[in-house]
Amino acid sequence: MRKPLSPITLRRGQPDDLSRCEALVLEHFQEDFDRYSIKWDSDRFASNWEKGWPIFADCMGKLAGFALLQPWKEEGTVWLHSVHVAMRYRMRGVGKTLMTGVEQTAQDQGYHRIALAVFDRSPALYWYQKLGYQISGVPYFQTQMVKELGN
Repeated sequence: MRKPLSPITLRRGQPDDLSRCEALVLEHFQEDFDRYSIKWDSDRFASNWEKGWPIFADCMGKLAGFALLQPWKEEGTVWLHSVHVAMRYRMRGVGKTLMTGVEQTAQDQGYHRIALAVFDRSPALYWYQKLGYQISGVPYFQTQMVKELGN
């Protein structure tokens, strides 16, 4: 692991953060989108951003990563729509800091469970498991995971 960064500041994402966060998603997942014939929908991402709780990880004024939570169809559950860490900030504690913020935000909003989906071949699957997320279902090309939050 490379040297952790300091300081990493978490804050609520703002409308002017949207385009940088969208670019980060496309940078990370274009290959998977192509593999599974997924068409990226900028308008839908913007809508999810507005309805949810975007969490922005800032490192000395630069986008280090972000996460996006949104209400889910199951009562008490929030959906972790996205978590992305910029390549140059990986393996330096940004993801773990983001996930701590995600879990705290979910609890602050009254949720007791976080659900997510991760591409099957992604190393993130094992990372989420290390953070306490458990596999709850395996659809076509993504693994569904869930974590019960303590009070």
